[in-house]
Amino acid sequence: MGSGYICREVTVELVWVLAAVYGFSRHKIAHVLEEIVRSQHLIVEESDAVLFAAYQYGLGTADFSDLMIVAAAERTRAVTLYTFDVRLSRLAMAELLQ
Repeated sequence: MGSGYICREVTVELVWVLAAVYGFSRHKIAHVLEEIVRSQHLIVEESDAVLFAAYQYGLGTADFSDLMIVAAAERTRAVTLYTFDVRLSRLAMAELLQ
């Protein structure tokens, strides 16, 4: 088991810092997240959701925080995720509110 813990909110903040402050590409951020999740020294909250969001984020599908919301909605078996975000609404389970 790991010796450190990373909650969902910290993961979302990490993605923002890596992109905005350090200029990491989406692909590089996705790789960093995958390495963190696979680390034997860390426990990552909702690691499956983080891996899903990291993969999609690397593809440019949507913002990481929005993808974590999608993962949470799927985890609760929500049929539809309503959003004001046009980009996010392009995902299969999301529907744009106007």
